[in-house]
Amino acid sequence: PRYEQERLTYEKIDTGPLIQLLMTRCILCYRCVYTADQLTPQRVHGVLGRGDASEIGTYIENSLDNEFIGNVIDVCPVGALTDKTFRFKQRVWFTKPVDAHRACPTEKCTGNVTLWYRGDEVLRVTGRKDAYGEVHEFICNKCRFEKKQTSDWIIEGPRQIARQSVIAQNHPELGIDWQEPTIIPNLPESTSSELNKHEIVGT
Repeated sequence: PRYEQERLTYEKIDTGPLIQLLMTRCILCYRCVYTADQLTPQRVHGVLGRGDASEIGTYIENSLDNEFIGNVIDVCPVGALTDKTFRFKQRVWFTKPVDAHRACPTEKCTGNVTLWYRGDEVLRVTGRKDAYGEVHEFICNKCRFEKKQTSDWIIEGPRQIARQSVIAQNHPELGIDWQEPTIIPNLPESTSSELNKHEIVGT
């Protein structure tokens, strides 16, 4: 066995139709709790239990459904909180991140986002992060979960991704024109196979 002590297990918690909580990934950093405290007027989740029995949850399994609660997905460093509307749809490194914005009428919502494309389909919407992976653009649930059409947004251009990132293998930093198909020259032979041809063409 990897550990001398008994392995921690958790009962599955239903946090509503938008956010999936996986406590087996959680490291109890409390970032989601602090973020909810700052952004939402009525927080319904927090830390339950004490010591090695501590866990993130809602006392009576309320849904996490207030207006800015989706931002806890972006601040979670280990993927314990994920977007249910995006789960199992695509590997993140097979998507292309594009910066976009809209004039969101929701107070405190910046409307500045990153759209994650697979072909011409928007699979998920996230807040923008800086070079260190820290969120600096908080958005409302409407922008995150409901606005998943290109026509909903003003496209700014491909997101600049660090070259060491696995997402960078898809070459979003080369400035693909999203209106016209573009062939990227001088790619490794493995990326020009029939399997990945739709990745090379920007449609």
